[in-house]
Amino acid sequence: MTTGLPLLDFRADPRVREAVLERFCVDAGLVLTPELRGILVPRPREKLIVGGVQSGKTTATGLDCAVDIELRPPGRVMRYWFVLPDFTTKAKEVEYLWEWYGKRGAVWRYHNPKDSAWRLELYGGQVVVETLTANNPEGIASEAVDGVVLVEAGQMSEVVRDHAQGRIITKRGWIDMSGTLENAEKRAQFGWYQDLAVEWLENPSEENQAFSLPSWANPFAFPGGRNDPEILRVERAYENNPNYFLRYICGVP
Repeated sequence: MTTGLPLLDFRADPRVREAVLERFCVDAGLVLTPELRGILVPRPREKLIVGGVQSGKTTATGLDCAVDIELRPPGRVMRYWFVLPDFTTKAKEVEYLWEWYGKRGAVWRYHNPKDSAWRLELYGGQVVVETLTANNPEGIASEAVDGVVLVEAGQMSEVVRDHAQGRIITKRGWIDMSGTLENAEKRAQFGWYQDLAVEWLENPSEENQAFSLPSWANPFAFPGGRNDPEILRVERAYENNPNYFLRYICGVP
């Protein structure tokens, strides 16, 4: 497929991305909600997804990677990293990719040891997905990749993002950062994540965009949406602490 555009520019075309996203969700048996569509159609170089608990952040970042995989140019080996706070954190995004691509018969190899790095290979090895740990930022500096996802980025130091930046330059890749917002007063060393969220929500650009994904965007966990009884219960429980509700349920810094 020849477009005359730089690689990322083609992969970032919103019309192309939306068409691929819709088809992939049908094949994978996923519900493409308006909230997910609004987050996944744009493809800035860096995307930050602030989510409430059980909001579907994992599905969002897994699908973002899947759309990029489906838009890969013929003959090119694509490589993606999912960076976890540590290896005790389960890589649900990679599990989802394994499940979705298993339905397509595209899984070639899958290695998911306990408390160690995972590796998923698709399409005969043309696509490689690996996990790394933020506990070893120097390890995020070994080779060029097409995309990096920082899972629960609010639990990582900013140096992890810095190292990821150096890995995407050669391939004109992208970075996704997702997670809930930590209490900046209690975990000031990770305040960079909230600072970026505030800045990019207020001033989005082609390079940097942030999105809020509220808990009620997950129709399976909260079928009543914003007025789901459980959402309303938590809102009432923290009416004297609205910041908690905004941060952990609404995904708003």
